[in-house]
Parts: sequence; C-alpha cells; structure tokens
Amino acid sequence: MEYHCIRFNKWWNYPVKKCILCDGDVVEVLDMKYKIIGYTEVFVPSENHEEVPYFQYLLESEEGNRKIIKSYDDHSIGDSIDPDLELI
Repeated sequence: MEYHCIRFNKWWNYPVKKCILCDGDVVEVLDMKYKIIGYTEVFVPSENHEEVPYFQYLLESEEGNRKIIKSYDDHSIGDSIDPDLELI
C-alpha cells in the first residue's frame, strides 16, 4: 500500500495522514503493480536478517516510483509482483 500527495507528487510506503510539504490530505493507493528491475541475492546473515539466502528486489511501478523489498521467493527481472504480498 502506498500513500500519495497529489499536489507535490510525494510518495510514502507507510501510513501518513497529511503531506509534510503542504499539510494537505494524502491519498491511499491500493493496487500498485511493480516490475522487478534488479535484484541481489544475500548469503551473509546480519542483525535482524539471520535467515539466508534471501533476495533484495528493486521494483518500479507504472508511475516510475521505485522501492526495495526483501523476499525469500525467487523471481526474475521483468516479473510483475504485488510488493504487499511479498513483504516479510
């Protein structure tokens, strides 16, 4: 789920009620489809990420917004996914 200020075209990945730039209302965008444009497979455990291997995917939406998610599922570049279903 994404949150969007139409006036400043600002996006958030977490719930916000007001835009930090204009104090205007933020619209909740539910159906965002993303395409995988890059990924890294991680083999070295770190704090709060002890279970390996896992993937870090770089995603891009139809509007050109990008985000990074962590997933244990193996996908290929060009696959379309819903990041809300993938989040760990």
